[in-house]
Amino acid sequence: MTRTRIVAAALLAALTLSPAVARASLAENVDQATTILERFKEMPEKGIPDAVLRDAKGIAILTVLKAGFVVSAEGGTGLVIAKLGKGRWSGPSAIGTGGAGFGFQVGAAVSEFVVILNTDDAVKAFSRGGNVTIGGDITAAIGPVGRNLGADVMPVAAVYTYSRSQGLFAGVSLQGSVIATRDDANTEYYGRAVTPDEILSGAVKPPKSADKLDRAAADFSPANVAARFPGQPEVQAEILETIADTYIGVGEAKRLVQQEKVDLMVGPTYSQVTLAVMPMLIEAKIPEVNVSGTEKLTPEVAPYGFSMLANAEAQAKKMVDWTEKGLKAKSVAILSDSGAQAKTAVEAMKVELGARGMKVTGVQEFQYNAKDMTPQLLDLKRGNPDAVLLFTSNGDDTGNVLKGIGELGWEVKVSGSYGVALSGPALKIVGKEGFKNTTGLNYKGFTYCGNQPPSEKFRDFAAKVKAFKPDAASRLPLNYLSLWYDAPYILKWAVEGTGGKTDGPTIAAYIEQNVGKFAGVNTGLTASKTNHFLVGPDALAIVHPAVLGEGGIQQRADCS
Repeated sequence: MTRTRIVAAALLAALTLSPAVARASLAENVDQATTILERFKEMPEKGIPDAVLRDAKGIAILTVLKAGFVVSAEGGTGLVIAKLGKGRWSGPSAIGTGGAGFGFQVGAAVSEFVVILNTDDAVKAFSRGGNVTIGGDITAAIGPVGRNLGADVMPVAAVYTYSRSQGLFAGVSLQGSVIATRDDANTEYYGRAVTPDEILSGAVKPPKSADKLDRAAADFSPANVAARFPGQPEVQAEILETIADTYIGVGEAKRLVQQEKVDLMVGPTYSQVTLAVMPMLIEAKIPEVNVSGTEKLTPEVAPYGFSMLANAEAQAKKMVDWTEKGLKAKSVAILSDSGAQAKTAVEAMKVELGARGMKVTGVQEFQYNAKDMTPQLLDLKRGNPDAVLLFTSNGDDTGNVLKGIGELGWEVKVSGSYGVALSGPALKIVGKEGFKNTTGLNYKGFTYCGNQPPSEKFRDFAAKVKAFKPDAASRLPLNYLSLWYDAPYILKWAVEGTGGKTDGPTIAAYIEQNVGKFAGVNTGLTASKTNHFLVGPDALAIVHPAVLGEGGIQQRADCS
């Protein structure tokens, strides 16, 4: 009798202390759940792993008040949502929880729970209505943490629980808790009697007030980032890692195209993966913007695909033009790495040089990551060229080439590719002095003339990168990151420009005809029916790689 009275008193305290928790309407729960998801997003490093979020079948969100002295009681309300196709989420189904336990707890606390439903059976358990016992009807485990835990986190339980406490209690858990469907709250919210199965299957359209929860759930998962295009339908983007593996890339693309029914795609990165998934995108007529550099991505191979990288021919044309007009060279030597893009660039250089009547005194190549290019440099030096056209793919190779030129005492002008402008590793090898006779290519948005400040677009982009990932710029050049930043905005711009169309032929035709008008971080983009590499010569600038301005942007050598 005494024990019963103590428990009743504890439950009464719970109801008295937080009526919003104990008796919240589903509309109030939607507001609470949206806030909870936003709070969980503020824990990026110790948050829910990306893989767990990506593979989640549903999410339950609860606000639980727990109070007691020796005997504890808890009660709370919340909701559950299920993942539908195209990354969308179902409307909310109201749930509640309550229970009592014994222990040496003192105090009261409000705990926020996010329960990841890992399996279809877990979703079905909530869809049936009635009661669900965590750890009984469905297996439960404390969820793993760490956003970068790994790409393949296999679930060890039907649900993972995550909690955040705001009061005196610590170590709270939902293990053993009974979660019940709140039919009355569902009826009030939807305006008629509805079952949890109808709600979670997507058969019932939720009120407009649930949109914020849908967006929060999408934002909550890095794999489902929601972005609204002004005046256009909502667009969801699912971010996936192919790990540069063709098999994985094809598998993920197949899932996105056949199951998720995506309308647009950004990426892949690696050329072999991009080429492998392209037939699938062509068949489904899905527009795509990638960051792949292979020359094989012609409009015939990728009629609805576009690349943000400057291809070999664009770089070669810009380099030769500068060598003739800026360096006033009449004769040149060509030095490159052994990559496929470099070989294409060398052939394009020869064509451009021949068309301008410029003499080629020698051609040499070296293997990736070679430490000593002395034999190649000695051969080119004997030809006594006015300048060297240097095509490299990484900063280490650039640094070793320039180091070799310096050791030979060779005072020759060097006109470099995009790889030469990525001067970070090269600067560590030869220092600024090693670049005194060297120019390279960079995207115009990442250059400046004289005392001109960086563009507003650049400053805004750099600020967003710093706010999102403060160390990103130290690991990847901002100009490379900008390609990924601009890519989805190009698709957004094209969707808006076509009145909301998303089919491949319409979007591709619009980009071909109008991309020069696109105002992104990168400007001067071009495309045509015969060229889908968006960064042409007009989007590139000649820079002094070692002369850096605000935010690491490079000083132009071709300022008028």
